Amino acid sequence: MIQRTPFLPENLILLDPSLMSTDGHHLPAATDLALQCRDIGVQFRAFCNVSAPAEVLDLPAKPLFQNHAYMLNTIADEDEEYAAVVAINNSVLYELVQISQGSLSAKDFILFPVVTYNNVIGICHWIASFPPDTSPKFGLGFTFQLDWNTDGTIGRSKAYAFRIAFDLVRDRQRGNIVTTCETAALGLDYENATGTVPVIAPIPTATHRILDDKPLQRIPVDASAQSKPKVRIGFVGVAKPEKGTQFIPQIVSTASDVRDDLEFAIHMNPADHPALDELHMMSRSNKHIFVTSLHLKIDRYIEFLEACDILVLPYDQRNYSRRGSALFNEARLIGLPLVVPEQTWMGDHVKKEGAGTCFAEFTAKSITRAVLKAVENIEDITSAGSRAPEQRQQKLYLASLFETL
Repeated sequence: MIQRTPFLPENLILLDPSLMSTDGHHLPAATDLALQCRDIGVQFRAFCNVSAPAEVLDLPAKPLFQNHAYMLNTIADEDEEYAAVVAINNSVLYELVQISQGSLSAKDFILFPVVTYNNVIGICHWIASFPPDTSPKFGLGFTFQLDWNTDGTIGRSKAYAFRIAFDLVRDRQRGNIVTTCETAALGLDYENATGTVPVIAPIPTATHRILDDKPLQRIPVDASAQSKPKVRIGFVGVAKPEKGTQFIPQIVSTASDVRDDLEFAIHMNPADHPALDELHMMSRSNKHIFVTSLHLKIDRYIEFLEACDILVLPYDQRNYSRRGSALFNEARLIGLPLVVPEQTWMGDHVKKEGAGTCFAEFTAKSITRAVLKAVENIEDITSAGSRAPEQRQQKLYLASLFETL
């Protein structure tokens, strides 16, 4: 049997129009991709948004894009939405053609880590312009549900944008494109929309590099001790309605009224979110509430997570029923118990492993109830988190993509 030679490019070119701040997962993912390239002897280049700060440019990354994957808010009228989607994708195409095709070859792998209805048609128009025999290889990452609006609401399916886009490239660039999703359920949705079979792979994160030489076993809080230590409950991420940020002050207040052995660590951005303003005010009269929006380097970020006993992801089930979460993956890598929504990919994992609790409704009351249940069972869920499978067996993202080309 003839062995197929694995694809290994000379260059990886990361094209991420949404790489524009230190918030969210874009910069950690790009950082890990650069390190993965270094490890396998592939040259790394990146193009980012023109608004990117110095921390992004230091990757290094070159500013190019003015548009990004989260441009459009919900548009009520279907015809108006379609016209807006076409217009913004035309803008994306205009920006991409600024990259000279003469500088690219079949030895290059071009990765678009986050592709949404805001950019997929423009991206595929650009890909279709390459001669198939000498074309670079392309990777497109699908991270959001097809009915997700980029303002975090749920609306009409945007599958039409992906069908239009992949009609342009499915036959012409067959064998030159690999697509990815974080969950199998999401993969099926995009298989139907694009005619490709996405590789199921978590969003890249540098977390595993920090953890490689650390002992995995977490020490659970001793709930039976006479002098009970505080149970630290963490909230981390980008402040958005779909992520339940608006509920956090009430969760903290109610849980603190019920129990006196809790402390809360909140690391979220942007700093001017109303919920964070309220939490800052609460922290002035409660020394067990800690709030920060400072950018943390990856090692400090891991230290923040490891100092928590429970991580709460108060997400909307509708937005996460089939969608993955980089924070969830990082918490599992650490063995950190979680509070997550039921009827989601995350909830299925937590229930299977026993490493946390789930809330049934997207309300402060339901989430608080799940938080208090997790505290009551802190020893059991901590032990289960330390035993959770696959915590350190993640295949590197690029290896998953390259082996399919």
